[in-house]
Amino acid sequence: MMTIARPVEPAVEVDTVTAPRATGAGRGAVDRWGKLFFVAAFALLVGVPGIQQAFQIIPVHPLTEKRTKARMPSLDAAGVFTGSFMSDFDSYYNDHAGFRDPLIRFNNQMHLSVFHVTPNPRVILGKNDWFFYSETIRDYVNEWAPRTRFEQEWVVRRIVALRDGLARRGVRFLLVIIPNKNTIYPEYMPERFRRRPGIRLCDRLSARLRWQGVRVLCLEDVLRRHKREALLYEERGTHWNTLGGFYCCTAILNELGRPYGIRYPEARDLPYRFGPAQGDLTGMVEGVRGRVEWTPCLALPPAPLADTKLPSTLWYGDSFTKVIEDYLRPQFDSFAFININHGPMEASLMPRLPETRIVVLGLVERNLRNVLPHYALPMQPTQAAGRGADARRPYAPPRASPDAVRRRRIERT
Repeated sequence: MMTIARPVEPAVEVDTVTAPRATGAGRGAVDRWGKLFFVAAFALLVGVPGIQQAFQIIPVHPLTEKRTKARMPSLDAAGVFTGSFMSDFDSYYNDHAGFRDPLIRFNNQMHLSVFHVTPNPRVILGKNDWFFYSETIRDYVNEWAPRTRFEQEWVVRRIVALRDGLARRGVRFLLVIIPNKNTIYPEYMPERFRRRPGIRLCDRLSARLRWQGVRVLCLEDVLRRHKREALLYEERGTHWNTLGGFYCCTAILNELGRPYGIRYPEARDLPYRFGPAQGDLTGMVEGVRGRVEWTPCLALPPAPLADTKLPSTLWYGDSFTKVIEDYLRPQFDSFAFININHGPMEASLMPRLPETRIVVLGLVERNLRNVLPHYALPMQPTQAAGRGADARRPYAPPRASPDAVRRRRIERT
């Protein structure tokens, strides 16, 4: 059998002096310096916030928060054994960690500028960088909960009872409904929110009250009439600005002054200037920057707007009334504003009732659903002293009488 011999390759001589020696010493040095750099960077990343928290090396502008930050807890044996010290210290560190405030601002700005959303679910980003309050969405899309109709019937009965009780004392009553911002400016709402056809909640409530003879003033028509003249709401807030507030203030005063033959001038007759707009929703997404917006700012009227002042008035309302309180006050012989969030109406109404001639309840549209059904209205102001428990009774869906239930069963069959 024939075999084929393979060619022998020539040997290559290697210069052992100049060739690199493949040892692990070089790689070990590089790995060691890399690990030292990683440990130093990690220690710097962990330690710098603590150094900033302790010594405030870099001055930081604090966030505007509507709460009190947690305090450093005291170290004692009881807190250590029960675990309360560690939980309190955790809250303290979360509120006072170094660079916390600028990092929150950076996060908020990244959400808005890069992802086009707000980091706070209670704030909705609309068109042209407008902000809207999430609590107004159900009113905007005209969505009713199953119990809403029962709640509104309960509200109607209590307001009618309040009106009747005040009328027996010679006191006039007026309900003022202030529209949400997205009711006046729906063109700036995101496209994902679609309005459903049908009667809105505020329209149904006002119609039911007017049918019962209650004076109701809805300010939506006033604001829509002046909408094209100037900006009436804060672009990054929930409230109207001073110009929009005064348009409505004039309408309210004319409604209150109509029985007394008093007329008030329009807001265009008063001087106003333009100032930077600062919406309250901006505080919910602290640190978000954008273009500077200017909004009309009215100066305080130097004197009453009419020759005759309105009689003493007690006004119950929300934060919208706070914007026009300084304009309203000079127009009355006596004016008192009470925020509905500061307690039930009975506690402040009864002591002031003898010298009060007008009672106004002014609420923004969203509070007709969120606040009014649970707000304690006195059923009969003339007898409220003996019916305090009933006045403070929370909402409960009205129960049908046995006869009504029997009639409904017959109708169904």
